[in-house]
This record gives sequence, C-alpha cells and structure tokens, in this order.
Amino acid sequence: MDFVKWGLNPWGQNVLTHVSWTMFWASLFAGVMFFVAHASYMLLSAHRARPAGETDRLEVAHLHLPTRIERHSLMARLFHWVMAVAMFVLLFTAFLPVAGVKFAWVTWHWMAGLVLTGSIIFHIIHASL
Repeated sequence: MDFVKWGLNPWGQNVLTHVSWTMFWASLFAGVMFFVAHASYMLLSAHRARPAGETDRLEVAHLHLPTRIERHSLMARLFHWVMAVAMFVLLFTAFLPVAGVKFAWVTWHWMAGLVLTGSIIFHIIHASL
C-alpha cells in the first residue's frame, strides 16, 4: 500500500501529490485514543477537591503568596491561540481539497504555515528572554 504518491511539477521537481486516507484514519484514531485516555485519567485519578482543613493549613503555611496567581501571561495565551488557529487552517486546507472541496487552498495553507513558523520563532525568543 502506498501511503504517499509523488509526481513531477512543471519544473521537473518531485512533489507530493497524494497522501493515503489510511494516514488520516490513523491520526484520527490516535487523537480519539488520546482523548479517551486523558478523559479517563481525569475522571479516575486523584483530582479531587481538598478538604477545608487541608486548604486552611496550606493558606496559613503560604501567607506570602498573592491571593491570585497568574498562570499564563497574555503573550503566552496569544501565542497558543495563534498557533491553534494556524494549525486548524493548515489541517482544513490540507484535508478539504482531498475530500473534494474546491477553493484557493494553496494561499491559505502557505500563509498559515508562515504564521505558525513566525509564532514559534516568537515563542522561542519570548520564552528564552
């Protein structure tokens, strides 16, 4: 079974022309299995509310902490949302043409790839500094 097929473009270069649907179903299965495993872990693990006495002891032991701790900065949240949108655009522009939906997907796919690359470079620099 061929997972990928290659062809020649007008300039004589090898280009990817087709990816087998088997790869799509395999990735979909892996995603669903991850979701099931994660949901099972969250439901069956020790994720529980702390008893009031334990919470009171922890608060007394850590009086120096602020009442509200910021988990993620605005920049971290923006990076993740931009990355998520870019990934969804990449996925839709990759699979919709294979499914027969005709639209100018190459420009959208190319721009989403640039946005994703730029956001990753920004994240590396931002997280390093």
